[in-house]
Amino acid sequence: MGLSGMGISNVTLLAIQNVLQISRKFGLGPEDLSRCIQHLKGLGFSDGIITRLLKEFPMVIVMNEDGIRERIEFLVGDGIDRNQIDRIFNIFPAILELGFSLDVLRREILRDPSVLGLELGELYRCLELLRNLKCWVPIKERIYSEGAFGAGHEVKRRVDCLCRYGLIRGDAFKVLRKEPRTILYAIKDIEKKIEFLVHRMKFDVFWLVDVPGYLGVNFEKQIVTRYNVIEYLGSIGARG
Repeated sequence: MGLSGMGISNVTLLAIQNVLQISRKFGLGPEDLSRCIQHLKGLGFSDGIITRLLKEFPMVIVMNEDGIRERIEFLVGDGIDRNQIDRIFNIFPAILELGFSLDVLRREILRDPSVLGLELGELYRCLELLRNLKCWVPIKERIYSEGAFGAGHEVKRRVDCLCRYGLIRGDAFKVLRKEPRTILYAIKDIEKKIEFLVHRMKFDVFWLVDVPGYLGVNFEKQIVTRYNVIEYLGSIGARG
């Protein structure tokens, strides 16, 4: 029996391949997959999210059904709208793979509901960047002050900020990797620096990829002050 015959539509080839691989590994039959799909539907998941789970996290097939329900009820009981179940599972597979506890997941969603907008794999990429950061210990400790999940989400927010100004995601990650202090600055401070760079200094935003340190220094004390000095020297013909 194909996946389409089990009550879900628009099944991708990758989802089918992943399901077959897990089924062979654990000796599962069509009835096991059907039971999993029906259970997820009963919890309120749309066909789109079920297909996505099977593609991105096929191990959901062998997860304990009561465990999945327990996690959903846990979130709903702590103020998460049941209508957001689909959005919760946009990040839930990553949460399972990375080992975050339900307490951490609940705290982060209630603190900042925008985490529900995370795409599958996005949090993992942010955490990979953090794990490989090369910076002073005090900087890393400040980055992780709200825990690994919070730190990963802060990386994502800054990547999004840089992309809004025209960088591609790969370059945005490169900027943060080269200048980790950027993760500690508020989004509004980063935006102020970029606006100044583009509109006052007349540099292209892609300049940040080569000189990411610009985002890691104080705006008023270092960027504006130094720029004003250079401008003054230029006005009196003293700039070399």
